[in-house]
Amino acid sequence: MLLSAHRPSRRAVALLGTAAATLGLALGAASPALAAPASAPEAASTSVDTAGPKLILPEAKTPRALAPTTENELFSLSTDHLEIEAALGYRATGTVTVTAKRDIRFGNQGEPSVTPEYGARFTGVCPPYFGTTLMHAGDQCTLEYTFAPQSHYWLGAAWNMRATAVDDSGAPEGDPVDAQVAINGVPKVLETTPVDAGSVPVGSTSGPLEFRVTNATAFDLPVLAIDSWGSPVRLADPSSLPRTLAPGESANIPVSFSPASAGEQSGIFFVSAHPPVPDWAPDRPASFIANYSGTGVELPLAATDADFGSVEEGSAVERTVTVTNPTGSWVHLTAELRDTDGESDLAIGAFDPYLAPGEGVEVPVTWTPKNGRDARAALGSILFTDQWSSSTPQNSAVSRLSGSIAPVDPPVEPTDPPKPTAPVAPAKTTAAANVDRSHPAVVQGSTDSRLATTGAPELWAPLVLAAAGAILLGGASLAWVARKRRTVRDEAS
Repeated sequence: MLLSAHRPSRRAVALLGTAAATLGLALGAASPALAAPASAPEAASTSVDTAGPKLILPEAKTPRALAPTTENELFSLSTDHLEIEAALGYRATGTVTVTAKRDIRFGNQGEPSVTPEYGARFTGVCPPYFGTTLMHAGDQCTLEYTFAPQSHYWLGAAWNMRATAVDDSGAPEGDPVDAQVAINGVPKVLETTPVDAGSVPVGSTSGPLEFRVTNATAFDLPVLAIDSWGSPVRLADPSSLPRTLAPGESANIPVSFSPASAGEQSGIFFVSAHPPVPDWAPDRPASFIANYSGTGVELPLAATDADFGSVEEGSAVERTVTVTNPTGSWVHLTAELRDTDGESDLAIGAFDPYLAPGEGVEVPVTWTPKNGRDARAALGSILFTDQWSSSTPQNSAVSRLSGSIAPVDPPVEPTDPPKPTAPVAPAKTTAAANVDRSHPAVVQGSTDSRLATTGAPELWAPLVLAAAGAILLGGASLAWVARKRRTVRDEAS
């Protein structure tokens, strides 16, 4: 079996740092370690070196097995991938156990490496360095591997082993079986709590959110900044950083959440800190992972309605509706008539479709009724849609239009002018007794020019009176003449 550990050269430090950051993203270096699965009861919990600084810090967690127990026909492994977490200034130990299933010759090919950060110790039925040992069924060999980080870089090692079946005499039989255990040392520097932003309108910024950081090391730790790296999380109060945390100290750093799109979102952002490093590593700040989650919600557009009132057929009436952008980002409006019919002529006028956050725009709408149908309140609606909206369906608002057609009075028929009323003849009068009958009555002709005008009601009365007088005088004259003749006749006889 071969146990090896390595320390990068100064030239390889930069590449190793990049690889460590990538590996941290893949394995979640900043998240709490998981307990070993129930299928690996042999995995012992790690312990903190009692010789280190006495600080009130969480105990080192049980190393997590990233793969299930490995089985073959000769032996079993409690795990083939072991992670050991330890804070800077502390030491933690993880274990891996080999259990023989039958008589085997078990060995390694080299001495385990011992460094200031790594240490190894074997217990049980284990081979000597650069040698092999005979294991019977049920025998166990346990590796206790210690990790005492001096920098924030992840480090790795591997335990390579080989076993060969043997008969009762100890002679090898069959082909050898090889196996490997990958071991990762995970340094703990800055522990962070996840940020839960809740629901925040798209394009706006939340209020200060709770974000707690803890210095897990045995040294003073300068915390420098929040590195968003494309995430919607920002430092809410610039005066809160930088600051230095004592060993084991925690602090609340206010952050904010500014979603650029709608929907549930989660990811990582980074906290920049400057931990101590050994002499072989570059002395520069490092970034540590923090997690966030939140939901971007899109505030709906707002639109007013329009009532055209009572409009006569053929008359064009204009109204305006107002569309408001309550979101925190620009919108691009389009307008579309909906639910209209052929009996109304609705037209949308020109308007500026680009609205800044919080702005509104007035949209002109013209209605021209086409016929004298019955009055109707609902004429249709206008659907305003933000073409830049990221939600599904896109952000929109509806403006409802109403109005009625004014009734038209029927035309009045023309009438003829009134006809004149016929004159009424006055009652006949008796001639006066003292009329001088010795002279025939003479009717004086009138010189009034109004007699030439016929049809005038005011001329009829004098004409009638004149005619009546003439008749009476003529009768009296005839009566007198007849009386004279009788008198002459009587005298002659």
